[in-house]
Amino acid sequence: VGYSRDGGNHFGLVDIGTREELTGVDARRRDVLITAGSGTLYRSEDGGLHFRRVAHSFAELKKRTFADQGSYAVCGGSEGTIYRYDLVTDKLSKIQLPPTGAAWQDAVSVRAARLVAIAMSRIGESETQLFRSINEGRSFVATARLPMTAAGLWMSRDGQTVVVGTREGDVYRSVNGGGDFTLVYDSPSPTQSLSNSVMSINGSDRGELMVTLLHRSGAYFGSRHATDVLGSSNLGASFVLRAEGLMTDFGWNDPVSAVDFGGMHHGLLLGPDLLVTHNGGRTFRSARCRSSAGCWRRWSVLS
Repeated sequence: VGYSRDGGNHFGLVDIGTREELTGVDARRRDVLITAGSGTLYRSEDGGLHFRRVAHSFAELKKRTFADQGSYAVCGGSEGTIYRYDLVTDKLSKIQLPPTGAAWQDAVSVRAARLVAIAMSRIGESETQLFRSINEGRSFVATARLPMTAAGLWMSRDGQTVVVGTREGDVYRSVNGGGDFTLVYDSPSPTQSLSNSVMSINGSDRGELMVTLLHRSGAYFGSRHATDVLGSSNLGASFVLRAEGLMTDFGWNDPVSAVDFGGMHHGLLLGPDLLVTHNGGRTFRSARCRSSAGCWRRWSVLS
């Protein structure tokens, strides 16, 4: 596992004791949680220096990021399930979301902040159902149902502002804890030769949000893929395009995603390269560079 203690300027490696694929990671202060492909959960309580296995053989822990806030963490599973991990007792429990009247399609995405947790899952053909918990993720009730396929989820620390991205590249925002949503970023309508899809949404303590878009142009086979970055300085009320054309490649490589540094005002873009930003996505530097000279690149669109 690679880790950084200086906002992504330098990285070290730590062996957590497994060679299986790691599918999710989340860090908050000194607590770090990692999920592996076999459904294993690893935890570090010293900022990532040492890890121990706290749960295993949970096959549904699939490529979802734990979000530990307060004394618990939550992770989405498949078929409308959520796993709640108590950081105090080391207990992992399985929770079933309320039925929706439609078939579950994707693994559940979930965010948590103190008492409040928000979850969402695609249901039916192309709808997304959201759920809300006010008891630290112990139980959920259904809230809004969106007539589109959601692909990214973020929630503020007070649990009131919820931002959802879609596979069509649009971004929606709720200011009442997921009760209803309004469109705050309207991506160009997809065509046979042009499309956007939200890959991730992450934020900082200062209200900065970054949304990464997987941008495809050209014919499907041999098309050009790149990452665009949207930024918001007003808790998601509006977004502007801050960077475009990052990690340009051809063909379907692993999709990139943005990861925040536990609420600090930094960010990473993970993909063919490892890009670091210290200013909300306005400029990026490759973490592969050993010196600052020539590593920062100012992209063509700035806010």
